[in-house]
Amino acid sequence: MTISAPPAHSAPDSGARRTRFTRRFALAAAVAGPLAAGMCVGSPAHADSGGWVEQGVPAGAANILAVASVGPHTLWATGFTMSDAGGGVSFKPLVLARDSSQGTWTPVQTPAISGSSRANAISAAGPDDVWVTGDGIGTPGAASVLTEHWDGTAWTEIDVPLPSGENTAGELLGVATIGPDDAWAVGNGQSGGSISALIEHWNGASWQAAALPAAIASGVVLNAVTAEGPHDLWAAGVDYDTDEPILLHGDGTTWQQVALPGAGVTGAYGQYGELNALVADGAGGVYVVGAAYLTSDDPGHALVEHWDGRAWQTHLPEPSGNALLLGAALTPQGLAVVGYDPSGTQPNPYGEILQGGTWQSLNLPDVGSGGTDPSAALSTCDGLVVVGGYDVANDEQDTFPLVLQGQPIL
Repeated sequence: MTISAPPAHSAPDSGARRTRFTRRFALAAAVAGPLAAGMCVGSPAHADSGGWVEQGVPAGAANILAVASVGPHTLWATGFTMSDAGGGVSFKPLVLARDSSQGTWTPVQTPAISGSSRANAISAAGPDDVWVTGDGIGTPGAASVLTEHWDGTAWTEIDVPLPSGENTAGELLGVATIGPDDAWAVGNGQSGGSISALIEHWNGASWQAAALPAAIASGVVLNAVTAEGPHDLWAAGVDYDTDEPILLHGDGTTWQQVALPGAGVTGAYGQYGELNALVADGAGGVYVVGAAYLTSDDPGHALVEHWDGRAWQTHLPEPSGNALLLGAALTPQGLAVVGYDPSGTQPNPYGEILQGGTWQSLNLPDVGSGGTDPSAALSTCDGLVVVGGYDVANDEQDTFPLVLQGQPIL
């Protein structure tokens, strides 16, 4: 596999740094590949006139960040609940399950933790091999990040020690499970006001920090990871010091930085952007999803790139409009992408599907009077599942969990 390295860029002038639409919560890796044979999940959705059914979630004030197929009939979703804590907000991990025979979402009991943390990402190789990754906080030399593993019978809580004594906090925002002795998680470590990228590998006994390319210095956050197999790995994120997208490829042993095509983030849209989701295409390629920025105050434009194993192709949904893509899923109809339009006074849901080279709207409903934020998508045999959060205007709880099920109207 020959992939060119990225060109060097200087950091933008501080006076020209773009002002981003600030997301209220860190996003998770929204990764959903093609359905494996025999892995259909979900119950038949009775679509309304808009093609979507909003499903109830018994979680109160909460946000859903990721969703995965855990078995032939079961979906799990992860995120966090919110509660007041001495004038601030405390997070607690949230794991939910839906069995197709019931069609309702119920809480999954996980090990109790102290402190504030989220369940940022979930990945399953099967019903007895599920990883959930979260946040961590500690003191210099002793900080670690929470991960939890389900073996089909019980949960095991496994801390991930941060690689440097300077790190006092961290997040694992994406996870990819290959097998019982092979999983990868990505995110960042934090120390004071600085951040640095993290790639961690589960070898069956413990999490081990992977060496990063020399060019991946401080300021980098990795948002997503996916695996075509044990020797074909991708990780993606953003360098917040330069406001440039970051894409890495791994062979199971080493990681290298990859250049995006000239017609994408580094071309028509300029060099600035962020990558938030990855989808392996099942044929040795990968879709890279995120946002690109034209100017220092641009709220963002949808960005989709596809590596087919030989070359890059750029697919720009509605290039004249604004969108920040957070999740994607490969469906039988084509690649579906979800996120939100950040250009207004509140976020509006954004969803498109690529069919035969043409983008069409998913017609996602705006269910929140204070804004709707889809964050991830999963293709099931009964249609696309979209998860996230929505706000109710003038409600003190602010954010509530979102699950939409149904076939898009195309």
